[in-house]
Amino acid sequence: PTLATAAGLSTEGMTGWPLQGLVSGERTDAFAARPQAFGRPLYGARRWGVLHGDTKYTSHLGADARFDLAADPGELDDLFRSGEDTQVHRDARGEALGTPVRQALRLVPTKGKDEVVLELTVQGGVDGAFAAQDPRMRSKATVTVDGDRVRVEWAKKQTAQREVYIVPTLPVEEAALGLSGQVVTDKGIASFSAEVAAPAPADGRSRTFARLRGKGRTVSVSYVTVPVFAQDATQLAGFDDESKSALQALGYVDEEEEDGGE
Repeated sequence: PTLATAAGLSTEGMTGWPLQGLVSGERTDAFAARPQAFGRPLYGARRWGVLHGDTKYTSHLGADARFDLAADPGELDDLFRSGEDTQVHRDARGEALGTPVRQALRLVPTKGKDEVVLELTVQGGVDGAFAAQDPRMRSKATVTVDGDRVRVEWAKKQTAQREVYIVPTLPVEEAALGLSGQVVTDKGIASFSAEVAAPAPADGRSRTFARLRGKGRTVSVSYVTVPVFAQDATQLAGFDDESKSALQALGYVDEEEEDGGE
């Protein structure tokens, strides 16, 4: 709409508003009320969040935080620590991202050189399970789901801790009580059964409630809120069909070249 307005063309049928309205003041309130999502930086740890007015809400390494940027621009006072309900801000993040934000189980293995295979049964089944993204390709994890059973394989020689999320059908506290299975490493097999699980923290903090111990490796389990994307939308790619078409239009890539040739 911004470019169409600048060119004197109709914006009928387009999504959004022309940014010229910000200059004139016509759309200031509407833009200010619109949640703005951010997250999944190319480098650095995984982080998701939303900016809504003067409120900034983030989720990082399993912990949620909220800041009033007008009163606290340095982000020193996490308002969730005062016991404030986090749900309204989770809903705003889902609205901004265009996908549901759900409570999930977060699995993280300790670092090591050997492969780790985690096989577990989740009480009540799962609505989804996936590995976090790692654009730097320093780790690899494969997740498969069969009913209420989840199998996670962390590859050998991990130089980063790849997180895996499991979104249970039941509330996370109930699903956590029913976790059972085994941890398989090069050193052997160890079985586990989680009989006690702490309630999901209301203040957004990340708390590890179980450690699934294998032979030489441990997988920590905590609660987290996470955006649940369609599986074909979660993978980052440095070169896709869209960027290839753009490069072809600029003359950098020949149309006959395949697989994004240089």
